[in-house]
Amino acid sequence: MLVFISGMPRSGSTFSHNVVRIALEKRSGSVVSITTEDSAPIFAQTADHIIAKAHGADEHLVTLVRCGAVKSVCTVRRPEDAVLSWMHVFGFSLDESLEAFSKWFLMFERISQHSLVITLSEIERFPLLAAYRIGRHVCPDYTIIEAYRTARALSKKQVKRITEAVERGERQAIDIGFSRYDNTTFFHRRHISDRNQFDRRPEVTDAVRERLGPWLNEFGEVHDRYLRRSLMQRAFIRLLRGCKGLISAPSALADGWMIRTRP
Repeated sequence: MLVFISGMPRSGSTFSHNVVRIALEKRSGSVVSITTEDSAPIFAQTADHIIAKAHGADEHLVTLVRCGAVKSVCTVRRPEDAVLSWMHVFGFSLDESLEAFSKWFLMFERISQHSLVITLSEIERFPLLAAYRIGRHVCPDYTIIEAYRTARALSKKQVKRITEAVERGERQAIDIGFSRYDNTTFFHRRHISDRNQFDRRPEVTDAVRERLGPWLNEFGEVHDRYLRRSLMQRAFIRLLRGCKGLISAPSALADGWMIRTRP
């Protein structure tokens, strides 16, 4: 099986990668994860299951996703927040960030209708729901118990421990110049960023709305046409978001039904 994880930068795509990685590792066959936008290194692998994680893709990989030969998971986030986080964590300029995001959106527009699209809000507020949707997209026999355990293993607290170990040089990491990331989980140093660490900047908002406008709605968010949610799913998500206390209580939404378990 080949799975393509291609989220918007700073939108939770590494969460998706690890949900898929853990799910496949618990099943038969070898698993390898690589970071590349080119299809050639992907098909050079000999593992039974290959996870390719990148913020872009060449024409061959895009074609495979569009024809259904490759399962794809894309994460999205309010672009203004994602751009600010990208600049804050990795030190890119606004122009460099907008170029990277424009490139991603051009690819995303072509594969969104053939991918599972998850929002960062779902990952942060309802991690079990997000893990369950991702796991079921890749493995039809994925269970709610697996999602619960994986969501706990990928909590912000656990991720912070990994990233701090990467920062201290206690885990095997890959150096890409502007950052280092864990060889297994792909979590970068400083992966968890506090939104309060960077201020709203009107010039960023204006530039994002102008440069990325074709893909956004009137509120500056990724347009609903790319999210592929049923009316029932949208109603349940609005209901969940309006209910306090559900963030800590495991819950999942699958095929239009809300599943609750005890924590």
